Amino acid sequence: MPSSPSRIAAILPLVSLAACSPGPAGGAAFRDPASARAPEWTVATRPTLTIGREDAGEKERLFNVLAAVRRPDGAVVLGDGTGELRFFDARGRFVRAVGRKGRGPGEFQLPRRIVRIRGDSLAVWDGTQGRLTVYDSAGALGRMLQPRFAAGYAPDVAAVFAAGGMMARAGANARAMLSRSGVYPDSATFAALTADGSPLRTLGRFAAGEVYIVHQGSGVGWSTLPFSRELLHAGAPDAFYLADSGTNRITVWSPSGRFLRTLEGPFAPRRVSGGDLRRLRRERLEEIADPARRAVVARGLDEAPVPRRTPAMGALAVDADGRLWVQEYPRPGSGDARWAVLGADGRVAARVRMPRGWWIYEIGRDYLLVGDRGENDVEQVKLFALRHAR
Repeated sequence: MPSSPSRIAAILPLVSLAACSPGPAGGAAFRDPASARAPEWTVATRPTLTIGREDAGEKERLFNVLAAVRRPDGAVVLGDGTGELRFFDARGRFVRAVGRKGRGPGEFQLPRRIVRIRGDSLAVWDGTQGRLTVYDSAGALGRMLQPRFAAGYAPDVAAVFAAGGMMARAGANARAMLSRSGVYPDSATFAALTADGSPLRTLGRFAAGEVYIVHQGSGVGWSTLPFSRELLHAGAPDAFYLADSGTNRITVWSPSGRFLRTLEGPFAPRRVSGGDLRRLRRERLEEIADPARRAVVARGLDEAPVPRRTPAMGALAVDADGRLWVQEYPRPGSGDARWAVLGADGRVAARVRMPRGWWIYEIGRDYLLVGDRGENDVEQVKLFALRHAR
């Protein structure tokens, strides 16, 4: 299972700095008090399906699962660091594997995104190779394509739409960024692509928060600033959402890259306290065993500027009915993550609370497919029932 999106990747020979971690104690801080009275949907306390048990066989043991999806018959398909797509039946039993580690047809380095598209086909994005592979409903290899991206760091397919079109993202110039020290303003370009990967329309370049860069010896580390604004995104079958967590604005775009409307985020920012900073520092440093790495992380936390207030939003997701889910910005100290489900009018239609450590792969009409850690830190994919309150 991957680490939290707020954790930072490395550029060799790199030490990563720590970003903020989830979640506030007490109730959610809604911008509109009426939202706090919205119905609360509940997540079951026990999973109905678990893949990756500690006593599992080789093909059932999981390693760095970045993408998983549930098929209409209840089967689960996941991609992990082995380079395989693994198919499990509705009871969680391993059925077969497709692909392997490599760069040839049907081979993967690291499947990062799996999306169901028309005809129950599966579109699989391998960011390491910059390649999209499509399998038919029976799991047979179909077409492969390499989308054309704008120049930038870590090009990514941010969404694959039901009709096969895509939304691409490219970050700032990494070489220029890492030549700096201290605070560096990050940015990202988004562009709509056709189903064959050709450029269709550029949405624009957007501020993507700020990172803090530390040089020490021959290495360099970078991280988002503690409690800093971030650029969030999520794809629906027929829409794309972009949110600046600092301005609390969510923009909605069509698959062809046309601007549709702006929504106001449902949550209000909170004041950053001294306790927040202490918990942030303690939690991040406790995760690092290497003394040298811990020293660099501590230096970044000590030097990086801290805002007076947190952003309001922490993540976006879209469920099977196309509803937008917005997570309240996570803060240190709580075991819960709090989400608001927006209706078609942009107002809060429901509230959901779940453990902060879950990595959400998919939100169905009546289930959550998530990544979790079991006993002895064993990586698992679990299915939980989601109950709607009226």
